[in-house]
Amino acid sequence: MGTAHGAQATGLPVGVIEEGVYADLVALDLADLSLQPTHDLLRNVVYAMESTAIRHVYVHGEAVVRDGRLVRQSERAIAERVRGLTSPPRPLSTPVERGTTAEGVPLRGRRSRDEPLRGD
Repeated sequence: MGTAHGAQATGLPVGVIEEGVYADLVALDLADLSLQPTHDLLRNVVYAMESTAIRHVYVHGEAVVRDGRLVRQSERAIAERVRGLTSPPRPLSTPVERGTTAEGVPLRGRRSRDEPLRGD
């Protein structure tokens, strides 16, 4: 009902399950242990459901997960992309000298960390 009224308000082709209408659906395995006991299913979905309960996912009517496995991309390709995006930063090509800025400009009038305080 909420999706049907939302469709009416926005004028978008959503809100019902029929041909020619956008549909994002998730099919759950109600026998999955994370959804037990089923007498309060909504609470279990919100607070306890694990990914093992997800059997199928459809986005705009196209399957993206079937029998719990990705359909469009391999998990290996996703893992490689994540590794590439989260790899540690490369070291600087030239080390920064003490007493200079990162650009190599000497710090004038400033004491470097290694210099003793005057009067020591």
